[in-house]
Amino acid sequence: MTIQQENQINSSKRDVWFEEFIQGVKVDKLMLDSGTADPDKEAFYQNLVEGNHITVLAEVREKSSHAFVQALVKSYIKEINSRNVSISKLALELGNSSILVWAEINDDDEVTEDNLIMSEAKVNAEFLEYGFHISTTILEKSDGIPVPPHYISVL
Repeated sequence: MTIQQENQINSSKRDVWFEEFIQGVKVDKLMLDSGTADPDKEAFYQNLVEGNHITVLAEVREKSSHAFVQALVKSYIKEINSRNVSISKLALELGNSSILVWAEINDDDEVTEDNLIMSEAKVNAEFLEYGFHISTTILEKSDGIPVPPHYISVL
């Protein structure tokens, strides 16, 4: 494929994207004009119209942070499920840019401990460039420390 052909394909994809984007904005305007837009959409456009850029950026950041944290949790759970781990308790505290993990394992289970550490490292390598990370606290059953109340039990 020549550079010219590649540029034409990219230009065509861009044209399609812009057309879909513009159509989406037109549909939003129609919904706003007819009073059928949901309150969040109304507030979003009102903030744009009034030049409240910080408010808009804060909303976008909140939604993007939620999406990143959700993806990070899914990736972590998938990673630990793919490894040889035996966890008796697993709990999470979800923050804006980090997830705290509370993992209770059997006494002297070095394999599970190593796999939890490797799972954390792999997921952090995937998400750290976006400013999101996970931090795991690993305890043994004999420690007898309960899951902190602000954590959400998963297992």
